[in-house]
Amino acid sequence: MKHASHLRLLQSYKTEFSQSGSMLVTLSRDVVVWDVERRAKRYRVHPFSHPSSSSIHPNESQIVVKNTAGQIALLAANDGKLIRLLDSERGNEGTNISHSSCGEYVVDGSWKGLITVRSAISGKLVFQKEFPDEMITKIVRSRRGDRWFVVHQPKAVSREASPGPAYFSIWTWPLSSPVEIIKSTESAINGFAVSPDERQVCIVGQDTFSLMDLAEKRIVCSAPYKFGGTAFIAKWSPDSKVLATVQEHSFIFYDAATLEKRESIECQFASDIAFSPDGSRMALGAWESGMMLGRENVVSSCRV
Repeated sequence: MKHASHLRLLQSYKTEFSQSGSMLVTLSRDVVVWDVERRAKRYRVHPFSHPSSSSIHPNESQIVVKNTAGQIALLAANDGKLIRLLDSERGNEGTNISHSSCGEYVVDGSWKGLITVRSAISGKLVFQKEFPDEMITKIVRSRRGDRWFVVHQPKAVSREASPGPAYFSIWTWPLSSPVEIIKSTESAINGFAVSPDERQVCIVGQDTFSLMDLAEKRIVCSAPYKFGGTAFIAKWSPDSKVLATVQEHSFIFYDAATLEKRESIECQFASDIAFSPDGSRMALGAWESGMMLGRENVVSSCRV
């Protein structure tokens, strides 16, 4: 993957910009924090093995990191120092982790069917709800923070019975019970993203991805999707006009109104993508080496 005028990000399975866009977190074996304006690495730390998800506090003072075993670490954002483990037990593996909009709580889900809200400082359990015979595979907070979207994958309850189709639920904050349940046409929802204007969701299946109108609960357009072996990823630009995906050996960008392909970047082990909050930059994660670059360098041909 080569491109002029970019910042090389080392190994980066996951990428996340802070709310102001001044900080970038990338995950691989370690947690690496970058200074976006200076285009330089701030520090690199290793709080535990196999970090898989992160969430930066809205005021950018702390970072929570979850690993593949389900442990959750609280780090100081200025130097990466481990403040405490919010959850030291293994067995909570499952979804990503996300701060509430106020920053006081963190929310995650597990393959055991649990949705959990904890104090972002102490780790104290605030709310938990179980969905028996299901896996919780993704949790997404709306840009405003008042709505949460949870992806559910039913399990097979016997050798003879097939699992039910995947679905997603919509919750309001504070979480108590879903206000709406929406069935998917896909047997599995491998990737899921909510448009910043909250009008649509993107659902990534096994070999297609689709846009669903939330008001009408209908699929408005679909396109082929070629899984590359790393992750099923779709991300919206902040203006809701561009949809970026991670597919086989490439990052592919689409016009979000039509899913017409506009641009692509070849990358053998593409793994994640993040837009900065103002949309001016993108972080492209890859198993070998990612990069941060200006959005105009890639998606100038998209209708923005």
